[in-house]
Amino acid sequence: MTKNLNILTCRACGFTFSSESQIAWGNTYWHGIGVAFCTEESARATLKAEAIECQTIDADCNDCIHFKRGEMLAKGAASAFGGHCLKFDKPTVAYPKFATGHECFEHRRAAK
Repeated sequence: MTKNLNILTCRACGFTFSSESQIAWGNTYWHGIGVAFCTEESARATLKAEAIECQTIDADCNDCIHFKRGEMLAKGAASAFGGHCLKFDKPTVAYPKFATGHECFEHRRAAK
């Protein structure tokens, strides 16, 4: 860790750290892509906001308010869920953390 902590700031709120004990390592939504210095409160809020932003970009049924999840069709990195689109009343497949790009997508949490 650097001795000059006053150059480290929270990426979300801009708080300047004066001691190492104030730092909470904040993971990005896509694990492994990056970490950042955050306050503990900002780390939680930022992760939640990043998740909604990334899921909205992906626009996959998995995070859509109109998707009724059924059974898991595949496990592992290529996991998939069968289900039903309530908006168009048709069967569909959802892929967690996968970009499908459906134009009809409405995020299940952002809509609240």
